[in-house]
Amino acid sequence: MEKEQYDIIFLDIMLPQMDGVELGSYIRNVKNDNYTQIVYISSETSYAMELFEVRPLNFLIKPLDEKKIQKVLELFLKLNGGMETIFSYRKRGSSFKIELSKILYFIRDNRKIIMVSIHGKDQFYDSLETIYEQVKDYGFILIHKSFLINHRYIKVISYDSVMMADDTEFPISQMRRNEVREKYFKLEKDF
Repeated sequence: MEKEQYDIIFLDIMLPQMDGVELGSYIRNVKNDNYTQIVYISSETSYAMELFEVRPLNFLIKPLDEKKIQKVLELFLKLNGGMETIFSYRKRGSSFKIELSKILYFIRDNRKIIMVSIHGKDQFYDSLETIYEQVKDYGFILIHKSFLINHRYIKVISYDSVMMADDTEFPISQMRRNEVREKYFKLEKDF
């Protein structure tokens, strides 16, 4: 993981030198990797509260079977909008593409859009409303007239703000607060 970024890892909790909870915490907090999905595996079921801060995709109880693993992989693909879901945009006469699952959020800055992804930032001219129409079915939430976020990268959500995985905090507009919370909890339930 020092050289590669993985989409998903299956991690046993009982490891010889460092337990899986510590390793998950290292991935999230030291490496600041909120993209990699973690699926914990154990024969013990008493780890729920410890795992909460690592935000795992799932927890599988041993013994594993093919159906359990397939269900987790289907959830992963659904969460990522499938492997073919691409966001396209134009900049200075050229076309660019990025996987939707790698985009954290969009910020409107006058007529310019700042897109932040796991790879960094890019800027282009477009309308946030037009972008929202393209991505709303893939877990993106319009929380403010200037902020469009990917729900899977929400680290903390409160009544009037969200903190994203990169520790950027955005206000939720007053008129959208109930709608944002409803959509967030529905997405969390569905995913």
